[in-house]
Amino acid sequence: MDAKQFLGKLTDRADLLVRSPYMLFAKCDEVNGAPCITFGFTNDPKKHTEHFVNADERDLWWSEFTTIMMTMCTPQCITMGTVLFQPMYLRRFVCHSNEQAHFVILDFGNDRSVWLGSHQREQQIALFAALEHVLAPYLAT
Repeated sequence: MDAKQFLGKLTDRADLLVRSPYMLFAKCDEVNGAPCITFGFTNDPKKHTEHFVNADERDLWWSEFTTIMMTMCTPQCITMGTVLFQPMYLRRFVCHSNEQAHFVILDFGNDRSVWLGSHQREQQIALFAALEHVLAPYLAT
């Protein structure tokens, strides 16, 4: 996909692209059955949700967006499942379990957190271990 076509897929493209250096995270998701991508920014206390016509369009846009963010950001953005985030903004990450599910929580502060949930405890423990390994260089500083 060329850059012009990619930019045309966003309804509010100018604002989101200008704000991308301030992106805490982006999560490829569905809200009420509708495909979307939710963004958190350092300069906005509310999350922004970009809706798509269908999952194929969202997935194509997500693929292009993650490629751009992982190659253009310094430090490099990290993708974990359906979440893309900038590690320099991550305050902490924790594991949490209850009777129904198990979570890895990425905490960016100010009530802007992303929960990666699962019904498989072992899967979440593996995800947490992978995060520890990937984020080790950032934790040492």
